[in-house]
Amino acid sequence: MCGPLAEESFRARLALPSLYAATFLMRFAAFLAIAVLTKVAGSVGSPVQIGLVVSAYPVAELATVLFFGSLCDKYGRKPVLLFSHGITAVATVLFAFATSIPTALVVAVIFGIGAAAKVSSTLTMVADRAGPGNRARLMSYFDIVTLGGLASGFLGGILAIRILGDDPGTLSRVLLGAGGLVGVSLLMVWLLVDDRRVVTTIQKGSWERLRSVVGDPRVQRLLPVYLPVMGLYGAVLAFTERLSQDVELHLGSPGLYFFAAIGGGLILSMLVCGRLSDRWGTRRPFIVVGLLCFGGLTALVVLNSEASKLDTLFSLWPLALLLSLGAGAFPPAILALLADISRQEAGGTTFGLYSLVLGIGFVFGPLAGGLALGYGGLPGFSVFVVLLVTVAAAGAIRIRES
Repeated sequence: MCGPLAEESFRARLALPSLYAATFLMRFAAFLAIAVLTKVAGSVGSPVQIGLVVSAYPVAELATVLFFGSLCDKYGRKPVLLFSHGITAVATVLFAFATSIPTALVVAVIFGIGAAAKVSSTLTMVADRAGPGNRARLMSYFDIVTLGGLASGFLGGILAIRILGDDPGTLSRVLLGAGGLVGVSLLMVWLLVDDRRVVTTIQKGSWERLRSVVGDPRVQRLLPVYLPVMGLYGAVLAFTERLSQDVELHLGSPGLYFFAAIGGGLILSMLVCGRLSDRWGTRRPFIVVGLLCFGGLTALVVLNSEASKLDTLFSLWPLALLLSLGAGAFPPAILALLADISRQEAGGTTFGLYSLVLGIGFVFGPLAGGLALGYGGLPGFSVFVVLLVTVAAAGAIRIRES
């Protein structure tokens, strides 16, 4: 076949791979810049000021994500997606000139706005292209490129500082290069990704759409599951980041193999479980297995995180791998279930609400986990983990699948 139909078919086949590739590039560049910014802020500001800069990113994302989700429904997904890549490119370049705490604070806010627009628009575009037979699989790809971009970007920023040095001129060139990568991702979205927003004859206002989404009993049943799990994710990420600072992660080190086993297990699990969830036509079993295994993985890491127990922890990498193979079942299944129950005309608002819950969990989790660890030690943190998993598991029982 040739002519316009063949061209349209070719563009349609490129749309999702291009969206995933653009997402990876943007996340890689963004978190490379964040790693570099953290280093710069550490040299010019106090710990409190650094904390303000770091927290400005999620706060700005939380404050604007529902707004951008609503814009996705009102004006289309692609304009919001283009805006997110464009403003992130600007913020990444501005990082090169953020030589003071006030400047870094402003740029971090811009970064958070770009992240809010990115998550709501990308997830909605994936959901628009997905059907009951491939939703979990397509959502697993989104989770993988997002996680991969985050991890590799942050690691890339740390390695860039170690290899190239931390003088301002070198860091500025690294940040300008990262801005160029986001620019490439912007071009990919503009040229290769099409919008498939469903335009209905019934036009609702933003608040009316939000009320209809929040008032949906199926969405309400997901909140007691998703909020505790996201809080647990946030606590574990913060805890693991502190743990990794005290662990040697060079080639051949036990710590590197341990974290590689966890990362590899999660990626493989998301790929396999996403396909199985679609093939079997069910989400809830994967949600339950995922959150139980993630709770077990959390307990394994936390209870053996003291310096005297690290050798024991790293020797348990086969168990960590096994738990990771179960834990990765959760993200694609919960996102697919949300797509199952959402209406396309309110998809942006629905995934904007998801992103808001995710952000709240990532703020609440480290704070509550830190208090539990500070006042109760490792036993207190363990109780905190068990409590969150229990609440999420009880909520999972009430889930009703479409």
